Amino acid sequence: MRKPLLIFALVLCNILVFSEIRALRSGRFSDRVYFLDVGQGDSELIAVKGARFLLDGGPDRSVVRELDRILGPARRYVDFLILTHPNADHLSGLREVLKSYEVGAFIYARNQRNDRALKTFLEELNQKEIPVIGLGEDDKIYFADAEMDILSPEAGESFEDTNDASLVIILKTSFGRTLFAADISALAEEKIAAGHDIRAEMLKVGHHGSNRSSTREFLEAVRPAAAIIEVGKNSYGHPGAEAQRRLEAAGAKVYRTDLLGTLTAVFGEEGFKIMKIR
Repeated sequence: MRKPLLIFALVLCNILVFSEIRALRSGRFSDRVYFLDVGQGDSELIAVKGARFLLDGGPDRSVVRELDRILGPARRYVDFLILTHPNADHLSGLREVLKSYEVGAFIYARNQRNDRALKTFLEELNQKEIPVIGLGEDDKIYFADAEMDILSPEAGESFEDTNDASLVIILKTSFGRTLFAADISALAEEKIAAGHDIRAEMLKVGHHGSNRSSTREFLEAVRPAAAIIEVGKNSYGHPGAEAQRRLEAAGAKVYRTDLLGTLTAVFGEEGFKIMKIR
């Protein structure tokens, strides 16, 4: 069985250290997760322990607009770009970020390296000399007293549906846990729930609230207090009424970016609070 990869590479540690110093000097040492309104796509900015992780980039330049609103035009850097899977509504916006922001490193699911769109993006990263890291199930990213655990995909695992090959990540901090379910469907949900402790106070709902995701069994394992659906105008029927009913029946308060715009979850000793920023 493949040994899990613990990201302690010197270049990455330096990125995190310098990021933490910047945060301390400016008084911005506050743990937050932003769920960005990028239309029909996914993008989250994780700003925890002074590090900035941009998880997916949505379908277009909307992500740059939202980052500029949050970070300001003078602070154009992101420590890590993370791509859950190379569908256009997750990858295309990352290309736009590369044009406007400095980037420390790129993380993706190593199982997806044969995707044509991803290959083109990896070439762009290589031209800019940005380090590239492939991860999979049981790999971990440690920073300060927080960590990200990769729950899926398993090394060598293949799926008929590209969405089920997504990187699924659980963020653990001293104030709670957030599960980012990317675009997985019931098939991947079942496997992840069987192999991992996926309890989390916050859930980034899978596949824009599709009825094929967020099964009752999966939600019973997660037990989220808050569920965030990132969605925009679409012809797919997202978010599905059945999925929303299951989320509510599980006790989760549902937030939608198409209705509320970009959301921020602020962490503190008493838990978290979700607010809209527009």
